[in-house]
Amino acid sequence: MRRKRIAAIGAAVVLPVLILVWVLFIRGNAPRPIVYIALGDSIAQGYALDNPEQEGYAGLFAGMIQDADTDRVAKTANLAAAGLTTDQLLDQLTSPGIMTDELESATLITLSIGGNNVLVPTISLVQDFLEGFLGVNIDDITNINDILTLSPYGVLELVGMLPEFSFTEQEVALLLSGTDDFARDFPEIISIIKSTAPDAEIIVSTIYNPIPAEIPLLREQADEVISRMNAVITASAAEFGYKVADVYTAFNEAEYSVVNMNINPFAGDFSYDIHPNTEGHALIAQIHYELLEEAK
Repeated sequence: MRRKRIAAIGAAVVLPVLILVWVLFIRGNAPRPIVYIALGDSIAQGYALDNPEQEGYAGLFAGMIQDADTDRVAKTANLAAAGLTTDQLLDQLTSPGIMTDELESATLITLSIGGNNVLVPTISLVQDFLEGFLGVNIDDITNINDILTLSPYGVLELVGMLPEFSFTEQEVALLLSGTDDFARDFPEIISIIKSTAPDAEIIVSTIYNPIPAEIPLLREQADEVISRMNAVITASAAEFGYKVADVYTAFNEAEYSVVNMNINPFAGDFSYDIHPNTEGHALIAQIHYELLEEAK
């Protein structure tokens, strides 16, 4: 009788302990909830899309994770802003506010930055050239009919000279100065993100070249500039422990069908918008998701 009582007491003590151990084991091996923060510029923000939250790569990426595991995404916040350069992002990261507060709880962070350091000056130079050459305001042009109406003879000359169009040495030097700023700012940006969210998985996008094939010399010059920044991104990955989403290569392979820019008026709607279209954002989201899956 005494043995039975001791056995009953032992079971009453051991069973809750075993249950607690089992619960702790399950919790320890369950995937941790994802708090996803998107950082960066207008590309990460989803600029020029009809519905940035749903069509932008950040929203699509979060949706892919959610579709794979309904309970895994606890929170998503897109803190990207149009026009942001590396020095401006650095200012935000070093100033108390919403960004630093959100980052502290992040378990997954994506970063798209650097394009505005050089691409905005690039497009500005192209716009100035087109307006000077055609004698029109670029904002008044959306298609071939607008150009023919505003500058009927200039459009033929423009199409004929596109293969030879390029920047001057001074203009290239201006763009290269933007890469120097990037090389200075980028390591500090990553260091701050890592120190603020030490356990977060970080994915950094390479910068793509939006210049279309119709302007080969200009595209080659832009490629030289962009490749310098991408070299900084890829070279720092091992040191800082982040993954690289190779958007540059993916967009090249897509033959520029994934960006809005088109300054050949005979090849669709005229646009000097360098941002990804919906297909481009879907491609970026897919690259990010595949990297996340590889890490499992």
